[in-house]
Amino acid sequence: MFINTLTTIILLHAPIEEFSKKYKDSFYEQLKKLNSNTPRDDGKLILGDINAKVVLTLKCKRIHTTTWKSPYDISNNQIDHVLIDLRHGSDILDVRTYRGADVDSDNYLVVVDYLKTIYAEKKEREAKSDRKLSVDKLSNNQETREGYQVQLENNSCEVTIRDIERHWGD
Repeated sequence: MFINTLTTIILLHAPIEEFSKKYKDSFYEQLKKLNSNTPRDDGKLILGDINAKVVLTLKCKRIHTTTWKSPYDISNNQIDHVLIDLRHGSDILDVRTYRGADVDSDNYLVVVDYLKTIYAEKKEREAKSDRKLSVDKLSNNQETREGYQVQLENNSCEVTIRDIERHWGD
């Protein structure tokens, strides 16, 4: 089991369009390096203002998905995101925004309900159930075959019921 599994939380604020291409490439290269240096078994949770629009697959009210309000209330967008690797996706229970929280920003407060689960190692489970029997030894070696037959006879019990109706009737 992965008892000592950790969760790496990365908070970021992605560069906007006005920044130079060199700066943006450097930012995403650092993010890629940070992501690849995190152990595979650890949960990776990336939170922040990613300045990207994505299609929302969850069914929830639009009012709970808006994370940014433009000046003068012209438009509302979802630019703050919560990303998690697919393996640990079930650890996120809920993500929503709270518009009433006073955080002195044009972004709304985003709250994540997160519950870390412990995963059983897949190889360990498969090893117990997929043990291969060496059937070739039984068919090729006469001594092994006879020993196996003797063990089967010793371990099996004889059923001597002559009248099944009377036996089940008791």
